[in-house]
Amino acid sequence: MAMIKGEYKVDTERIRIFYRKGLLRAIKISGAVCLIFISSILLIIEDGRVVKIGKGLRTVTINYSDIGRVIKLSNGIVIVKRGFWPVFNLYFRYSRATDPLTFLKNVIFIPIMIQNYERIKGYFINKEYLLSREDKNQI
Repeated sequence: MAMIKGEYKVDTERIRIFYRKGLLRAIKISGAVCLIFISSILLIIEDGRVVKIGKGLRTVTINYSDIGRVIKLSNGIVIVKRGFWPVFNLYFRYSRATDPLTFLKNVIFIPIMIQNYERIKGYFINKEYLLSREDKNQI
């Protein structure tokens, strides 16, 4: 698979479809706020890094060499920076009252509603970003 450089936004029509089907579980008091934050996610995939930015969100940049874990969830994938503290914060330090995956530093949440989700998921789950980095080192 080739490099998937580019900018990817959340598709608002897919949010409506998922909400109608009951696949979005953002019905709590804070859920509406989390839905707004998820809809503003902009994912930028560059040669050596992945960046998540959005209105009201923490900007997170993770270099490919710093990716520690890629976790597949039912509502998207999570890219976690290498190290003890990022994993500790992901599993133990967040409040479940708000969506932790959009507010944690060293963690990038890629929701299922983002454009080209299947392609992005395959790229990170299959560790194809490592192959693109190795090809660069050989040149």
